[in-house]
Amino acid sequence: MNRLLLVGNDESLHNKFSENLSYPVKKTTSGTGSISILKNERIDCILIDLSITDIKPCDLIERMRKNISGNTPIIVLSDSITPKQVDLYIRKGATGFILKKYRGNELTLDPLFELNLGRLQKPEKFKATSDDDTCVKFIYSHKRMRRLHYEMKKCSNFATTVLLVGETGVGKDCAAREIHALSARRNKPFVVVPVNSIAESLIESELFGHEKGAFSGAQRKKIGKFEAAHGGTIYIPEISDLPDIVQLKLLNFIQYRTVTQVGQDPLTPHKYLDVLLIFSTNVDLELLVRRQRIREDFYHRINVVKLTIPPLRDRKEDIIPLADYFSRKYSYKFFQKEIKMGQDVIKALQRYDWPGNVRELENVIEHSLIYAVDKYSQDGIPDVLGVEYFSEFINKQLHSNMIYNDNNSEIPRSYKAAEQQFRKEYFRRLLEKTDGSVSRAASIANMTPQGLRKILKKLGINPKLTASMSLWVSGIEKHLFPVFEWASKFL
Repeated sequence: MNRLLLVGNDESLHNKFSENLSYPVKKTTSGTGSISILKNERIDCILIDLSITDIKPCDLIERMRKNISGNTPIIVLSDSITPKQVDLYIRKGATGFILKKYRGNELTLDPLFELNLGRLQKPEKFKATSDDDTCVKFIYSHKRMRRLHYEMKKCSNFATTVLLVGETGVGKDCAAREIHALSARRNKPFVVVPVNSIAESLIESELFGHEKGAFSGAQRKKIGKFEAAHGGTIYIPEISDLPDIVQLKLLNFIQYRTVTQVGQDPLTPHKYLDVLLIFSTNVDLELLVRRQRIREDFYHRINVVKLTIPPLRDRKEDIIPLADYFSRKYSYKFFQKEIKMGQDVIKALQRYDWPGNVRELENVIEHSLIYAVDKYSQDGIPDVLGVEYFSEFINKQLHSNMIYNDNNSEIPRSYKAAEQQFRKEYFRRLLEKTDGSVSRAASIANMTPQGLRKILKKLGINPKLTASMSLWVSGIEKHLFPVFEWASKFL
């Protein structure tokens, strides 16, 4: 049986839900009380009224996300809410919003209530397990991603070294944060160390800290990023271009998990750090080792647990759950309501190969909603996005499905597209030859008329229209050919 948790002080709100729902509604008036309930009971949906006072709503949502299943809805209720608040709450883990309206003593709820209630009765088919300010939720449906998530969970509770491999935009940063969120150290620091953006002369100080007076300008003692991550996780993205000297310094830390600050007395004992260390790259490091751009000993040290994140084109089952998430995220951000995607858009998204992976998908969804903003004053906010809001993407998609041969003529990029194009051309010419007669065309193709009609419907071919077009073209040719023959004498 579904169980709903209502967090807030509004008695009329509790009565409203209790009267209209056929499953239990548990109530608590405090944020701390709700955390206690989540730790001890199974809850299927959470409603947070912004009337709570003991914990800031954004902090409460973040704490709740760490104690519940990733696909458990967290719905925020309020008399009014700003776009800035919507954006913040979504990034912290909220999945929906309900506006409370009062007419006298009677409480009414925005229609979004029914939408979110539908999600409770029919849970979403994708996983959404963690989120933060700089990263989308780790959403997946494909079996390869389920396996990957299991491996991430398995290695998350060890002070080991993880190497994340995948194309640009595939979700390596999200995977790193997800590993941290899955671990027992989830409440400890998660420190991102963008080594490539740090000046080489300052790397050692930034990573390991320095003593006061260690060098010119070191006016006070400074703790490095690695020491700041003690007990938590260190994430170092895109390591393929690390200078040799940085590889040496990291190699020593990976091996001994100790730091020595710049200017520290050599006799001072080195400090041991308990950290989960995560690296990521979008290139083949073994190739860089052979080209002597990466030290071989460094590569073997970081290649302890290697997790490969597949590109989006190889896990197309994830496209719609991800697109749905981005659509909700940006439609609430821009319009304070949920805007869905039409079936024509969904089909277009599934056909595309997404060379830019998840990042490109997010950009396309955000761009389409910004385009909807331009039409807002004239047409009102749409409830469903059609292909007219994706014009730039659709044109790009059509172009990406074609390549060009030596004569600069278009041929399909994929075998599947080529097969589809051949089938259309074959049946169109067959119908032209039989003047649109399905039965005669079926006889030539050695198939039944019923089977041929099914294929024609699937391919979008109208037999009568094809026959008419064929007769029209042949008629034009019949009358124009003598004219062309006559004109050619003067050319």
